[in-house]
Amino acid sequence: MFYNILVNHRFLRFALLTLSVIVSCATVVPTVFDQVRAQQGDSSTLFLKQRHRTGGTPIRRQEEANFRQELRQRYHLEPSDGLIADALLQKRELTGKHLLMQFRDERGNPMAIWDATPAHYAPWITLLVTPWSARYELDEQAIQTTLATEVSRQFAKQKDALILSLEKRLGHVYANVQGIAKDGYAFAIPSIAHEIRMGLERGKQSLNWTLPRAPGHIFNATGFDLGTLSLLASGHSNFAGSGEGRKANVRKGLQENLQNVLIAPGEDFSFNSVLGSVTLSEGWQLALAIFNGHSLLMVPGGGLCQVATTVYRAAILAGLPILERSNHSLYVHYYALHGIGIDATIYPGRKDLVFRNDTGHSLLLQAYADGEEAFVNVYGTPDGRSVQLRGPYIASMNSSIKPKLHANDIGWVRTVHYDSGKEVNEAIVSRYNALPRTIDTILKDPRNLPRS
Repeated sequence: MFYNILVNHRFLRFALLTLSVIVSCATVVPTVFDQVRAQQGDSSTLFLKQRHRTGGTPIRRQEEANFRQELRQRYHLEPSDGLIADALLQKRELTGKHLLMQFRDERGNPMAIWDATPAHYAPWITLLVTPWSARYELDEQAIQTTLATEVSRQFAKQKDALILSLEKRLGHVYANVQGIAKDGYAFAIPSIAHEIRMGLERGKQSLNWTLPRAPGHIFNATGFDLGTLSLLASGHSNFAGSGEGRKANVRKGLQENLQNVLIAPGEDFSFNSVLGSVTLSEGWQLALAIFNGHSLLMVPGGGLCQVATTVYRAAILAGLPILERSNHSLYVHYYALHGIGIDATIYPGRKDLVFRNDTGHSLLLQAYADGEEAFVNVYGTPDGRSVQLRGPYIASMNSSIKPKLHANDIGWVRTVHYDSGKEVNEAIVSRYNALPRTIDTILKDPRNLPRS
């Protein structure tokens, strides 16, 4: 009977037809299963299948092959297609992020803008591998390294100084100081790096960061009581555009004659008294100076008024009483920067700059030139006083200055608040032969305002 069934031609045709249907179903089922998995959210697998179906790009295929080989050889991990797709997608997303970091000072003024984009810094994007996973993410430690080696050096660092001994010179006491104390900026690398990482991960495109000032300190190793020697005020002026002789005189006056002079409690400080003999034989160079209110003549020491102006600005901001001061007769453009209308002219024997140390403790002046910028810093013991400057004003403006300003005047009002509650208001008026026609524009330039 069994034999009869096998040789029956009708049965053979039926069996062959049935077998062909079974084979067809076996090839269709996996394709349908893949579609169901895709609908259930297996997007990474679908991504790979679709890409391979279209052939992908040579670069992508090579990237996948290299990554697969790295995982196998370095980490002994046999990665799935989905794992590779997810990890490389993470890497591309991180590389495509952009972030601009703007640094500002305590006043909110912009200092620098840094393009903190991961594509510029390959070590920021790191691969983390476990026995069952591999993913790319931002490495905060790598961001810290970049901040320390490339970014922080763009901002001045705090510097301290040490007083080793005291000596008398030209009737004044000078301190022998190792170094120049300079303020810098506190650059909190771990905090900044964390903020950058969080900003990038959250998709931010810009961040602002305020850099607080870090004061330089002066330490006293002499055994004499000089007080705490904290920074009370800083005078600042610019001498860019000066001739070489004038630049040399400014630097000599700052760094040789004024640097590290001590002013005793109650002492009246005379600027001319620290100069000595202003002659060519004493190392001063010929440079232009103003005479008779309108003439420019070459004289030894031309440019010393720049030093006097910088000292005057420091004394004003320190709240010290000004006993004698004359402004220039001509409006000089480089005295506008960092304190328009706050300048001082000197001429030994005729005009001087004199102020009094009424703080009850010693004052130390540190003076130096940084490029074409002049600085005079006043160190002493704080007594609670604070200084407010209002201005600059010209005649066309409403101001509280009395008497009223003339057409060629620039005025300020200084208010000194004392710890006792006392308040002293003082008008600072500089009268020039003429003011530039662009004075309104100059007054609006924030660079021309003094920094307290």
